[in-house]
Amino acid sequence: MLKISSDFEKLLCAAILLIMIAATILRVSLVWRNCDFNDLRCFLDTANMICAHQSPYAPPTTSTAAPLQAPSMNILVMPLILSPVVLRGLFFLGLNIATFIALVYIVFRHYQLIPESPWRPKFKNLPYWCVWFAFLQSSPFLMTLRHGQVSSISTFLLFMVLFYPTRNRFNWIWLGLAAAVKYSMLTIIVPILLLQKRWLMGAAALVLFMILVLLPGLWLDGIFATFADYVTMVLNDCKNGANSYHTGLSYSLLNFGFIRCEWFNLLVRALAVSAGGWILWRSRVRLTAQDRGFVPTELKIEEWAYLLSLTLWVSYHRTHDGVIFLPFLGAILLQSLRELHAVAYSSRRIKCNIVISSGLLLFWMIPSSVLYSLSSQFGKAYPALENWVYYGALQSYSMIFPFEKIIFTLMMVYFAYLALSRRNTHQIFCKSTQCQPDC
Repeated sequence: MLKISSDFEKLLCAAILLIMIAATILRVSLVWRNCDFNDLRCFLDTANMICAHQSPYAPPTTSTAAPLQAPSMNILVMPLILSPVVLRGLFFLGLNIATFIALVYIVFRHYQLIPESPWRPKFKNLPYWCVWFAFLQSSPFLMTLRHGQVSSISTFLLFMVLFYPTRNRFNWIWLGLAAAVKYSMLTIIVPILLLQKRWLMGAAALVLFMILVLLPGLWLDGIFATFADYVTMVLNDCKNGANSYHTGLSYSLLNFGFIRCEWFNLLVRALAVSAGGWILWRSRVRLTAQDRGFVPTELKIEEWAYLLSLTLWVSYHRTHDGVIFLPFLGAILLQSLRELHAVAYSSRRIKCNIVISSGLLLFWMIPSSVLYSLSSQFGKAYPALENWVYYGALQSYSMIFPFEKIIFTLMMVYFAYLALSRRNTHQIFCKSTQCQPDC
């Protein structure tokens, strides 16, 4: 067996780490140079109009002129309208990067996937670095930066609630702010709060959310009536095709609905929700039998991976919202690598998990422009498939085949298999002395 000196190992690993850091900085700088911040500009425009006593939701507003966001977001971005345009973009870019790194750290720390000395140049730390590099090069993360989205911010606040359920007295604040920032990311929190019976925290978070929603009324009378009319208009547009699979605006949608058979789409969604309910019920039974009680911190990695992906799969979400499942996809890979080194024999299941999770991470690293180009070429080569699935379009890309939706659906099936499989041996690793490995 070839032996490598420790000095050469350190030099090689240090060079790899520096290349990864340089590539990440270069990619983020390119994103900054080509940023359009269209979502951030929408948030700021609506806040500006409210301060000027004008309703951003009043006619002749169309579904593309103002974001389908509760007025609470306008309150949160109002301080930014006083700063220069460049500082707004830099602040939002830095906030998205910081919250994304923080939410990944929360997951890795909870499941004890962080190496003892993660920055030490050793070969055993390479998988950990590669997973982080894949995250920071992924399309969901970069799309969040490019569009000035709030998915990372909302997910970070949500993870503060889910993974610090009892030790953090400010959970009601994080939950209320997460709802104010992007309530569509909180679908999974409702059944979990019901199972935990955390009524007081949920009520306090709801009160905070409602206060932030009602505050714009101090600047503008009648904003809620115009917002309700605006929501009704957008929902009607959705029925007629806008922001749905019936038109070209479906290019980055993640929610299931790309099949041209509506009853089949509804059936698959119902089965997916039923699987999520079964996972929650089974985990509750398991934890109750172990006298641990149902708390989110006790859920397994693959259970979280499926439940959070289900949030995106059953309602309106786009690629940038994928930051919510990326940490768990990387956690599955790191956990599988750890199991591979821990067992005395080579398990085919563990190797398959490594291959599949690595392949999925590589897929989400594909730049959106490359994916749209390849999907467009495939769609043009096989136009007959449009009779079965909805094609999309974006600027110069036409007839975009729904590769991204199909891969996301297959990833959901993979997560469901891991969560429901009796042979699954992924363990929960947490620092609490009450946590015991599942038998």
